[in-house]
Amino acid sequence: MLTIVVSSLSACGKSNLKFSDEDTVQLSLRENTLSPTGAEFILKTDEFIKYGEKFIIEIQLDGKWYSINNESDWIAIEYTLQADSEVALEIDWTSRYGELPEGKYRFIKPITISSGEQYISCEFNF
Repeated sequence: MLTIVVSSLSACGKSNLKFSDEDTVQLSLRENTLSPTGAEFILKTDEFIKYGEKFIIEIQLDGKWYSINNESDWIAIEYTLQADSEVALEIDWTSRYGELPEGKYRFIKPITISSGEQYISCEFNF
């Protein structure tokens, strides 16, 4: 089944996303929620941020990160999260990625902070 995932890697190949190096926004996996079909992530911030429905899942192969099937349309909804708050993000990725086989992955969320759009991530393994 891993072959299916590898064959659907983004044409862009290796990830070239700019990740936030600020520690004012954190993304974590809620304990005991991870399954091959989805998970619940906690987005916590010390500053005002904006985010939408979009997310990306990447797989690590031979020490490099690769996007998986990242050619999707997204609903253009913008949410805001006030400083010193958090929100639970219940994610079902089956419609975009199917069930994920064993491997090392990272869930990536684009966010907008005062310095512009950046990405935050949370790694997980099956």
